[in-house]
This record gives sequence, structure tokens and C-alpha cells, in this order.
Amino acid sequence: MFCEQLPRAIELTARDAKAQVAFDPGTVAAFRLVGYDNRRVADEDFRDDGVDGGEVGPGHTVTALYAVRTRPGAEGHLATATVRWLDPGSRTPHEETGDVETGGLAGSVWRASGGLAVSATAAYFADALRSPGHRHSALPGAPGLGELAERAGSLADRTEDDDVRELAEAIRRADRLE
Repeated sequence: MFCEQLPRAIELTARDAKAQVAFDPGTVAAFRLVGYDNRRVADEDFRDDGVDGGEVGPGHTVTALYAVRTRPGAEGHLATATVRWLDPGSRTPHEETGDVETGGLAGSVWRASGGLAVSATAAYFADALRSPGHRHSALPGAPGLGELAERAGSLADRTEDDDVRELAEAIRRADRLE
């Protein structure tokens, strides 16, 4: 049903959507895409409209998270992000590109907007569960589960979001299991 019937019942905003981020090696020491392990598109296939991307419906958003470690004292250009998609009706390709500068960094994901901080918390937790021993994420700068549970609890208080409260409780439970 999800593969065959549901796509026909949803009005698409974008077909075969793909995102590509090119990090500047002068300012970025290391980076890692979080999740999307089964959705990677080779660089040479990014503009190949025959290579499948994801569908995006009206009102939906897609978030790609990267764990990034900048070089000490890095300033200036950080990355160029490009999004490519096909119009669902005409299949005409569209592409938007934007630059990210080091000044756009919040300094820490914990000082970022509520939505980004919640997404990062969920990503750190998911990565910790995938990592050996389940105590620490393999992502750069990841807190341990105890600290992550505290941060999630603070986010839940700040956002007053029941889903974030449930996330905080799930992290606490996982921390107690070890």
C-alpha cells in the first residue's frame, strides 16, 4: 500500500528530490551525514534525472543533518548546498543553490533554534543506539546518554512539546539500561 497506492493519493510538490552539500576543505576538518544511509546518491548521479530521489508532499519538509568539525579559527565559506528536484507534473528539473558561512553557525547545536536542537538530540540518540555499547554516539562532539537526557529534558521544558518529553524519557530509559 505505501509503495503503490499512497503515492498516487498524495499531491506531490517535488519528485526525485536530492540534496548535495560540498564542504570547503579550508574551513571544514571533518563531516559526517547523519542517517540517510540507504538514500545516498553518488556525486556523479546528482544531476542524472534517471536516478531516483525522494518525493516531497505539500507541507512536508526534509532535514539532512551533518555533524561538522571546523578547523581551528575557521572563518568564511563553510559549504555550498544544492537541492535538485523534478516538477511532479511536467518533470522539468529545478535546482537551488546556497552558500553557508561560518558566521551562520550557532557555535553549538545546543544554542540553535528549538527545531534544530530537537533534531540533533534525536540524531545523537539514534546514533548512540547504533554504536557499540550504546553509551556514546560516534558523532563528533556527542554527549553521553546522561547529558543527552538532561538536554532533551530542557528542550522539552523550553518547547512544551509532549513528543520531546517522550524523547527525553526514552533517552533516560536507555541510559538506565547500561
